[in-house]
Amino acid sequence: MEHSSESDSQTLRDFLDGYRGARVFHPPLVDDKGELVGNNGDRLMVIGTDIVYHDLGITRVEDLEQADLCVLGANGGMLEKAIHIPRMFRTLSQDYPRTPLCVLPSTSHFPTRPFS
Repeated sequence: MEHSSESDSQTLRDFLDGYRGARVFHPPLVDDKGELVGNNGDRLMVIGTDIVYHDLGITRVEDLEQADLCVLGANGGMLEKAIHIPRMFRTLSQDYPRTPLCVLPSTSHFPTRPFS
């Protein structure tokens, strides 16, 4: 496995710069009861993301049909033992195959099966 150098890395702002002025659908990260998952750290990541969106003129939309990009916000829930966020990822990618889907920097841990 090749180690990438710092010059090969891409920041969140670098990535989203390609979507400057775009409309994004940002589904809420909620459980089956509609309650937000995560903690204060997750909420701080949302605030940081909103700052980048503002700086780049990216607008959140409430309907994925109107979006240029679907964004799962930064989180700590892409875990093999967690079900909500991986299920959301799978559902969105299957139901909207033509809309680009990205996951902002998040914790992921799949020790016994491949992420895919």
